[in-house]
Amino acid sequence: MTEGWREQEKYTVAAVAIVSLLIVASLVYFFLMSPPPLPLGTNGNNGSTGGGAGNTSSGGATITLDGTGKPFRGGEAAPVVIFEVSDFECPYCARVQPTLKQLEADYGTSIKLMFVHAPYHSNSLKAAVASECANDQGKFWEMHDTLFANQQALDDASLKQYAAGIGLDTAKFNSCLDSQETLSRVRADQAQVDQKVVPNVPNFGTPTFIINGKVLVGAQPYDSFKSMIDAELKN
Repeated sequence: MTEGWREQEKYTVAAVAIVSLLIVASLVYFFLMSPPPLPLGTNGNNGSTGGGAGNTSSGGATITLDGTGKPFRGGEAAPVVIFEVSDFECPYCARVQPTLKQLEADYGTSIKLMFVHAPYHSNSLKAAVASECANDQGKFWEMHDTLFANQQALDDASLKQYAAGIGLDTAKFNSCLDSQETLSRVRADQAQVDQKVVPNVPNFGTPTFIINGKVLVGAQPYDSFKSMIDAELKN
């Protein structure tokens, strides 16, 4: 009986060892074959990482967004209209801001820049609402710049502090921050993005720019914007 038990024990140990090796091999295969995590600055699709050459792929579609009533920088009747589809907590969206400022300085009233909310990060929805509340008091762009400069602190207390810092009526702002009507404006922007942009831009991520209906994805260098704008101005 002792000899038979020992023989059975050998087979048991061998079986356990084989099963363990199979499990380890499966785990190694899983980690080797799994794609790397997407960087911040995307919406969860295979979005932009904020670098590389400008990507204008939109499946040949011209994307039309509604900018009615939106605050803008540049010329009201500019020949080149740029929609900045963006998220206040996205690091790549913050990275591209100096480029946009340079474009505004260089092209002046030849371009019209408008902001479209795409709040995919955890704190960006309330930040978007805060920017709309600032817009109600005529200071959207002041809040826009402040939020991007302080995107690591977008909690309610910080938003209220920023409102005071740019000279808003804080009582009105604080009430607006919890307003469903203001939230609905942000949701309307997000619906535009989900319905009109995402389906037509396979590599969509934030920021994405719609330049006279054409697409540029990512925090691209100045020259990528310039080449598209110049082409539109020639037309």
